[in-house]
Amino acid sequence: MIDFRAQIDDDLNKETNDNGGEMSGIEIESEVIEDLSYNEQRQSLVIKFVKGAKGCYSGVPRELVGQMLQAPSAGAFFVQHIRNAFPYTAIQA
Repeated sequence: MIDFRAQIDDDLNKETNDNGGEMSGIEIESEVIEDLSYNEQRQSLVIKFVKGAKGCYSGVPRELVGQMLQAPSAGAFFVQHIRNAFPYTAIQA
C-alpha cells in the first residue's frame, strides 16, 4: 500500500527546498482549480481557477495545502477549508 500522505510531504519538501520555499505549477485534478503554487515562507497559496480568475490566499499553512492535494476533491476541500477562511487578493491574469 502506498502512503500518499508521506509522498505528498516528500513532494512538498522537495519542491519548497529546491525553490527557496516556493512550489509552483502543482498538478491537480479539479473541476474548479486549474493550477496552484505555494510559498511556504510567506504561507501564500496562489490559485488559478478554471474560469480564468487568479488570486492569492494569505496565511495558509503548508499542512492544509497538503491535505487539499490529497483530498478526494481538491475543489470541495478548497471551498470548505480555504476560500472564506483566509485573506484573498485578486491577481490580474
